[in-house]
Amino acid sequence: MLRFHTLLVLSVVVNTIIVSYASAQLDLSRPFTIAEQSTTANAVTAVYDPATGNLSVNSEIPITTWEVKSAGERFLPDNVREDAMTSEFDLIKEGKWFKFDPSGFTSIDFGPIYPPNMNGDSDGNGNADIWDDLLVQGSLLEGGGLNREVASSPHLFIVPEPSSSALVVTCLLCLWRRRQRR
Repeated sequence: MLRFHTLLVLSVVVNTIIVSYASAQLDLSRPFTIAEQSTTANAVTAVYDPATGNLSVNSEIPITTWEVKSAGERFLPDNVREDAMTSEFDLIKEGKWFKFDPSGFTSIDFGPIYPPNMNGDSDGNGNADIWDDLLVQGSLLEGGGLNREVASSPHLFIVPEPSSSALVVTCLLCLWRRRQRR
């Protein structure tokens, strides 16, 4: 009987270790994929405006859960738009942003909840940029993860700075004028 009891206890301990390890591995958070535009067919896209820190989400397929983690705890909870947090389960704090909508949402503007002037480039000071800071996971209406329809989803689009756009246009005009003189 003692042998049976020992085997039972050993079995429970091994199963507990396996379940604990498996639970730790089930964190499906993943980094965003770089997007070239603010919407992509059937993909979930977060849009970040570095001038204001504004974050919004666009999707053709309704999203039921949306969770973004900030490793640097950079979210600004006081700046969230009240109309963006409609469920008693919605949460935003420095390290986590969570939205739950059982009927699904396709577009929502959360306001300036992320620091301005973050971009896809390292700042040289050892601080993580936006790509290193954010991990995302969630689910779509009718089941499946955010990448159910498009494998690279979710995407992150960073709104180009107006000065960058102006510089490109100026360069193109100069090249065109130079070509006209020849």
